[in-house]
Amino acid sequence: MITFAYFLLQVIISSGVMLLYYWLFLRNKKFHQYNRFYLLALFVLPWFVPLFKIQLLPLKQDAAMIIYFAQAIADNNTIIESKVKAAAFNWNIAIIAAYSIVCSVILIGLIKALVNIYRLLKHNNYKYWQNIYLVFTDAKGTPFSFFKYIFWNNDIPLQSEAGKQMLEHELIHIKHKHSFDKILIQIILIVGWCNPFFWIAKREMNMIHEFIADNKVVKNGDASALAAMLLAATFPE
Repeated sequence: MITFAYFLLQVIISSGVMLLYYWLFLRNKKFHQYNRFYLLALFVLPWFVPLFKIQLLPLKQDAAMIIYFAQAIADNNTIIESKVKAAAFNWNIAIIAAYSIVCSVILIGLIKALVNIYRLLKHNNYKYWQNIYLVFTDAKGTPFSFFKYIFWNNDIPLQSEAGKQMLEHELIHIKHKHSFDKILIQIILIVGWCNPFFWIAKREMNMIHEFIADNKVVKNGDASALAAMLLAATFPE
């Protein structure tokens, strides 16, 4: 348990350093594609940091700890030792159980989201168009895209100006494979949910996805067109 906790600590520290660099030097820049891949690296690379040996304690302290434990063994302090081991064992079980429960909750949430998407596909009409599937539904939270599927709200006319912009917006998400980012991040969060920097980076990634799609759709700095599109997406009817 101590080894795994130390492993997670190194992951958290590494991702924190990477997020700090992003926050100071990249966050307010307009090269969103670069920021996207940097944040993906933030979710992946810290897991490999523990492969490198990092000496945090001075050698003298290590030697002192070894001498201390050697003396405890030499003194035959078996009663105290057994109590410490029993307490540590109980704490380990409690921590592992709590950690596993949270991992299971996040995993169940991911599975539930995928099942809901499958149900939308099963219970709604769709058509194949330009290598993607348009699924027409009345479900809340639409329109949105998932890999090659666009779930379209029936209350939004496809031929309207806002409808065309929203459709192009979702097509950009599909073209740049943003769903892959979301699935990868959510899988990593199942194990790394205790890392607060991962949750912050996830929020930043969602914003970058929207920036990329908006920049492609809205041309010539037409803020009013973007506002109309966002309004129609929020209140389809």
